Amino acid sequence: MTRISRLVWETLSLASQEHPPRFVELVMLSLAGVMLVLWVFDERWPYLVLSASYVLGSAASIWVRELISPHRGDRKVRLLQATAMLSLTGFLMLLSLQEV
Repeated sequence: MTRISRLVWETLSLASQEHPPRFVELVMLSLAGVMLVLWVFDERWPYLVLSASYVLGSAASIWVRELISPHRGDRKVRLLQATAMLSLTGFLMLLSLQEV
């Protein structure tokens, strides 16, 4: 178990040093997933709203980073992913309004 935990820690450390914005986006999306799972089991609207806010923040970060960075081949794919996350946020916000 120690070897696996050390490997995970080294991977996270390297990822945070190599691509800090992508690492923050990964953390935000991971937390959004955790909050969404909590909402499925508990069905309290704050979990859903917090999940949607994490997704919205990550999508906004991707949009800004892709628009100000130099042109790369996968830019359209990343913008499509950010747009899909924004759509997911809108859907989650609609679900949270139905809960209230």
